[in-house]
Amino acid sequence: MAADPMRILMPDGRTLGVSEYGDPSGRPVLYCHGSPGSRLDWFLADPDNTLAARLGLRVLAPDRPGIGDSSFQPGRRIKDWANDVRVLVDALGVSRFFLVGLSMGGPYALAVAHAMPERVIRQAIVSGVGPLIPSLTRGMGPGKHVFRLARWLPGPVNWLYAQMQRGLIDDPDKVIQQVVTTLPEPDQQLLEEPRIEDAFLKTFAHSLIQGPRALTLESGLAARKWDFPLCEITVPSDFWYGTQDRNVPLVMGKYLAGQVPGATLHVLEGHGHFTVGVRQMEPILRQLTQ
Repeated sequence: MAADPMRILMPDGRTLGVSEYGDPSGRPVLYCHGSPGSRLDWFLADPDNTLAARLGLRVLAPDRPGIGDSSFQPGRRIKDWANDVRVLVDALGVSRFFLVGLSMGGPYALAVAHAMPERVIRQAIVSGVGPLIPSLTRGMGPGKHVFRLARWLPGPVNWLYAQMQRGLIDDPDKVIQQVVTTLPEPDQQLLEEPRIEDAFLKTFAHSLIQGPRALTLESGLAARKWDFPLCEITVPSDFWYGTQDRNVPLVMGKYLAGQVPGATLHVLEGHGHFTVGVRQMEPILRQLTQ
């Protein structure tokens, strides 16, 4: 589905797997994937791999540490991702870039914007996870329990992801059905489309090829206090959320947009979690890079 990734060497000896999509000479966009997800998340928004080229964009989609083709990084924090991104864009000769954070990629994109304001032109947070404080988790699905459990008792969450990994091999249709039952109708209809279902299963499986520990670590990090202040972000920021999202409720988007100075919140009526990042990615990218 995607070409073999490039592997970027980190100062500590790890490697970062990254795919490029679109126009090699286009405007650079760094794409921070969701979780469970990977650099292959891009094919959810662009199953034919034509969108980025049509918009004149060079999309850089790395796997985060321990996911897909990137080396595991014990004890990492959310803000550490900015250090990896700096090495990545330097290695690829990118001086300034646009930034997209999808779902769990939202906190990581925000960390990059906080650490690299001189290089991030503008960012779009698409259904991005917010802090797991009680006032923001009303209407949130079972993910909030997984995140909190992963922080305090990672063993059961590791087991859960391991069971999902086995299910993706033995009975992927069953995995899809288990996911669908927790989603609102717009997302259910989306995942019934064969191309979207195929892309979802492939990025899910790719996220687990090294085993479940990185996903467990990411879930636990989501439930901890974030290690950078949102109020210090100076990068122009747009937040995009669906009114029917059960994975990341709109209240999280309102909170994040209210914390980042000058941010704009875009509320998409009738959209769920996945439909924003799939159905709306083209207008989001056009707005981001205009």
